[in-house]
Amino acid sequence: NLAFPPHESSRIMLDAALTFCKNTPHSLVKDIRFVLFHGDQAVVDAFKKESNAFQAKNRQVVEVVQGDLSKEKTDAIVNIITADMNMHEAGELSKAIAKASGVQVEDECKRLGQQPPGSAVMTSGGNLATPNIIHMVVGSSSKQHLQLCVEKCLQLAETNGLKKISLPAVGTGAGGLSDLDSAQATFQALRNNLKSCVNLRQVRIVIYQAKFMEAFQKEQKLMQQQENQQQVFVSPPPVKTDEPPRKKPR
Repeated sequence: NLAFPPHESSRIMLDAALTFCKNTPHSLVKDIRFVLFHGDQAVVDAFKKESNAFQAKNRQVVEVVQGDLSKEKTDAIVNIITADMNMHEAGELSKAIAKASGVQVEDECKRLGQQPPGSAVMTSGGNLATPNIIHMVVGSSSKQHLQLCVEKCLQLAETNGLKKISLPAVGTGAGGLSDLDSAQATFQALRNNLKSCVNLRQVRIVIYQAKFMEAFQKEQKLMQQQENQQQVFVSPPPVKTDEPPRKKPR
């Protein structure tokens, strides 16, 4: 009766649901349904159209690829470094990135100085194709610690408005973490943070050694299955029949 445009109504309601989910990731609410009157086809069509656009717009992509992290062209790559911020005293990954990025990044790290373990800081990309490097400051090689470090990197990327970042197989080098533990730590960090991210839309996990691919692809598939179970579906309720309700037995 208010003659409110169906496409505006559907957009507002879907946006409100998304905002609620992002602002309260630990809410007990797991299922939000929009129940539409099956006789109003214009409203049903509007909600379906907005729902499709809503899912395409808010889709976050996690890729697992084999390659060289230093050649990535995303908004930032993630380096692993120790608290002293010396790129040459960390693992092989940090040394390779230092060599490829040049002295500019090393100088930026020196100016940043000592950093607390478990934090993340950002410098320019120097000579790399990426404009930024997020430095994951590690203090131990435990699975839980590295998961928290990945989360800090994701949060820093989101805070700085980055849309695409590239991660390594954290801890599988000098950290001595198994490929399975590294994959589980990484994907748990993604599960814990991506839902609340507005800016970050794509995460590429770049695996240097082919033998680690299987563990990460397995976790990627598991995450996709979980996401498919949480998709938003808009459909009209079934058409009611004229059959009288059945009487319950006394």
